[in-house]
Amino acid sequence: CGNQPDVTDRGAFTGWVRPFGVFGLGAAALKIKCGFVPTEFGRNAYRSARTQRDARLVGADYYYAVFQAAGRSALTQNNKVAQLAVGDVALIDAARPAACFAGDSQWLRLQLPRQSLASHLGYELQGGLSARGGAPAARLLFDLVRNADKGDGAAVSPADPYMQLAVYDL
Repeated sequence: CGNQPDVTDRGAFTGWVRPFGVFGLGAAALKIKCGFVPTEFGRNAYRSARTQRDARLVGADYYYAVFQAAGRSALTQNNKVAQLAVGDVALIDAARPAACFAGDSQWLRLQLPRQSLASHLGYELQGGLSARGGAPAARLLFDLVRNADKGDGAAVSPADPYMQLAVYDL
């Protein structure tokens, strides 16, 4: 989420990131374990912030669809707070400041190129949007990403560009 992670108890913190692909799009599985369950929003074991400077230095020209795979977390962007439970999804603009607050959590993150997505939709999206996992489109997209993560990493398929369009629609 950013370059400034803040962990309440560094001795109890572990985490990992494992990249994979979804229909030719970059994706990653992320997990953090902080040693205890957070008691309330804002008092979590882990906090990470991406500042405007961080975003500018990286030159990120994409969005992230972030799926809560385990635990609970909160993502903030554009003065919007998305409190995520398992199956929920949030859209984060990687080119803008954002923050993440979590205890023990696991996410699946799908990278969506800004120009391709905006061209397909016909407009630019605002980061900080979210959808509950019970929404049919969110559930279907989560299942596509989760199943791709369970795959064997097979070669690129000729259907990938069409599946990318389906992902953009969802």
